[in-house]
Amino acid sequence: MIQKVVVSNFKSIRDLSLELNALSVLIGPNNAGKTNVLDIFGFLSRFLQGNNQQSADVFFLGNTSNELTIELSGTARSDLKYRYYMSFFERNGEVNSNKEIFEIIIGSSQPTTIFSSESAKQNLRMMIPDTSGRQDSFEVGRNSREIGLKRAAEIAHDRLRQTGKNTVPGHPVLMSLSLAYQAIAGYCRYNLEPSRMRASLQVNEQLSPGDLGQNLAQVLHTLHSKYRRQSFDIIEDQLKSISPGITELVSDLRGNMTSIAIRETHSENLIPSASMPDGILKLIGLLVILNLPNKRPLISIEEPENYIHPYAQNAVAGLIKAYAEEYQLAITTHSPTFLSNFDLSDILVVGKIDGETKAKRPSNTEGLKKLLAEVGMDIGTAWYAGHLEENQ
Repeated sequence: MIQKVVVSNFKSIRDLSLELNALSVLIGPNNAGKTNVLDIFGFLSRFLQGNNQQSADVFFLGNTSNELTIELSGTARSDLKYRYYMSFFERNGEVNSNKEIFEIIIGSSQPTTIFSSESAKQNLRMMIPDTSGRQDSFEVGRNSREIGLKRAAEIAHDRLRQTGKNTVPGHPVLMSLSLAYQAIAGYCRYNLEPSRMRASLQVNEQLSPGDLGQNLAQVLHTLHSKYRRQSFDIIEDQLKSISPGITELVSDLRGNMTSIAIRETHSENLIPSASMPDGILKLIGLLVILNLPNKRPLISIEEPENYIHPYAQNAVAGLIKAYAEEYQLAITTHSPTFLSNFDLSDILVVGKIDGETKAKRPSNTEGLKKLLAEVGMDIGTAWYAGHLEENQ
């Protein structure tokens, strides 16, 4: 799990240091920079996936004279932590990687550098255990459009696969590299839009929903045909529980085209996605994301409450909290009703001061909880009244 992120000179963020939980709930006004906070991980993910054409407008307020830096600290297990530091610069209108350092800390020992490079002109120097556990020191050439973590993780994954995860003396190093890479490269941000989920699409195996839900029909068809008990049946049961008028969720197959449909009480006729309410489509999309068989270590969801009835929002919040018991996710919300389902310790209040995005947790959360209980006020009402900002 990624526990801390420290960023400078990224989009609307000049300097920001955030402690992260398994679940982080970002609140704040429009244009405060909530999406920019989430896109820290998207920026790194695109780099790791080979998208090297990133525009220099990711630099703070478009100023490319300052170096963009990102530092992530995470845990691979209770006694094993890692720190990953990167810096980036602008060249010819594109973003290029520069300095890069990956360290691990086992228990209370001093940090051990696994790989490092002081600049884009320097090869990446790595210290990764070989299959016998001995430290294998070597250098890997790279250019400024690459991130060394990808190469290091490939080596770690290959050695774990060859020897078995629990038999390698250097397992902590290999596991840290692999888990850090999986969390960053696998990051997905969802901003589901019902209008993009209505289309009938050609059958195609898909297990990765698009960021807007645009391929939801294909994903649902894949879950129905290959992961019926593992995912589809669970999604259908949750949908029927949250919306009791629905009796069946259907992956409607016509020829080589598939679409989403539902069946309701007192009617045998299917309701196609083209006629389905926005809220039901959004709900189906959320349930799909939360029940995928190939869950990502880190995801974010923008305003999951949009289009959804307040009673159903409460159920969705429960599913989100259950998801965070095993995986890490962040959400944004503008709904006081939805916010009241979460704990004060999970909330990040985001605001903008003089053009800079700031984010903090409410201070003295235990005292604030006690005060809210005494006056009979829920968290959403306290936020609406401005009390969470007052306690930053």
